Amino acid sequence: MHDDETRPRIPLHLHSQFSPIADLAAALFWAIDRSGPRLPSRRDIARAAGVSEATVSRRFRDRRSTQDALVSRVVRARGATCPPGWAEDGWGRWIPRTDAEMTDARVWLTCLALAAYSPAAAEAVHATWASERPRLPRGDGGEEEVLRALVLGLVVVRAVEPAVTHEHAVALLRRALDALVPPA
Repeated sequence: MHDDETRPRIPLHLHSQFSPIADLAAALFWAIDRSGPRLPSRRDIARAAGVSEATVSRRFRDRRSTQDALVSRVVRARGATCPPGWAEDGWGRWIPRTDAEMTDARVWLTCLALAAYSPAAAEAVHATWASERPRLPRGDGGEEEVLRALVLGLVVVRAVEPAVTHEHAVALLRRALDALVPPA
């Protein structure tokens, strides 16, 4: 068994809610992790949950347990668990450092792609971004929005280019921050 430091934070957060819907959302997380950037089938979700496909189908009859609702739960769990660390750690904490953080990031990127096609998922993404705004390091001229876009791009690069290390991504981020916010 892994300790909490080596496990992705999103499913840990979902499992801590102790509800069948949250458990299905955690299963969706693991199914996305296994299947890549697509909405997994009910069979994939059932396999990840350790239940039958019929059980998943029965739970999906409840309007709170649709696949869109599960994606929204994963998105909200990401908002509650990311970024790790403290605000004093700065922008670098938003870039995945560990394998567990990379797993969370890959699933988050899939949720972003799904949000382009699902109004419910898009609403959850917008709400998550709005809740993140107070946690963003502040500049004087709205630089936080530009930096958030850069961080998202660096997360994508880290997810698809194994040679790009956390340290390299943070160095790029520092260069961009220095260019946007010159020293006083």
